[in-house]
Amino acid sequence: MWRGVPVETVLAEFLDVYMPSPPPARERSRSIAEYVRRRAAQGALGSWTVHLIGRAAAAHAIEAAGHLIGLARRAPVGPVSPGGIYTVSRLLNPGDACKGLDADQFASAMEITRSRAAARRSRREGDHDAAGTQPHLRLPTTYAIQEVRRPDQPLLTIYPLLSPSRTGKHQALRS
Repeated sequence: MWRGVPVETVLAEFLDVYMPSPPPARERSRSIAEYVRRRAAQGALGSWTVHLIGRAAAAHAIEAAGHLIGLARRAPVGPVSPGGIYTVSRLLNPGDACKGLDADQFASAMEITRSRAAARRSRREGDHDAAGTQPHLRLPTTYAIQEVRRPDQPLLTIYPLLSPSRTGKHQALRS
């Protein structure tokens, strides 16, 4: 993980050169880069935390920034195209989304998460006093994290992914 990465570096070395597939995703990537430029011109998003996440015991790895990074596996949802393009249900791990938050922000995000969970439970069960504890909630939701993250705390999380074609079987991704 790198902290204090200048916005110019994030743009030049990642956002401007990242080419996701399929083509509509490339347009979204360009839109994100333009948004970052506009916000940087307004004095926001100047110093980034960049988190490159890999698997420690991965069979496949890449070298990035002088480090060997194990490729993450994500199970495809639906078919994998001949070009290896596939959809995943969840890419971002909520624990990774917490990177860069201070202890107060994490606590606030947890409170937001618990409060919303209690409200959902109350609506579902018709219980108007359902604000009890949820011991099973260990991490805040990504929505709660987004609410507490300040504009001066941009986070770029990168997961190098193992292509399903590298495993030979889709089932191998589910392990």
